[in-house]
Amino acid sequence: MLPPHPGRATLTGRWREACSPAPAPVRARATRAPDQEEVDEYWNKLISAGATPLQCGWITDQFGITWQIVPRRFIELISDKNPKKVQSVMEAMMKMVKLDVAALQRAYDDA
Repeated sequence: MLPPHPGRATLTGRWREACSPAPAPVRARATRAPDQEEVDEYWNKLISAGATPLQCGWITDQFGITWQIVPRRFIELISDKNPKKVQSVMEAMMKMVKLDVAALQRAYDDA
């Protein structure tokens, strides 16, 4: 486990690096999940604690911290060298609230 640091936070007992996307709330965090199961786990825990879902995988917890729950596969898909595939994945992601790995993969495959 990493030591406490101003740029880190925990979610389900794991340290996560902070990021500050723009435009986004001042207090924002991103966490990567290895698969849809873990995306769902993080999302459901935050929702059950009173979080508010937002667009593109963002969710604001009961303390006002906004998280983006990002599946690892999304990062892999948008790292492709084919700009049409990347654009298709990004367009699909922009329509989502909680990110859906299967839907992102379909957008990639269909591009």
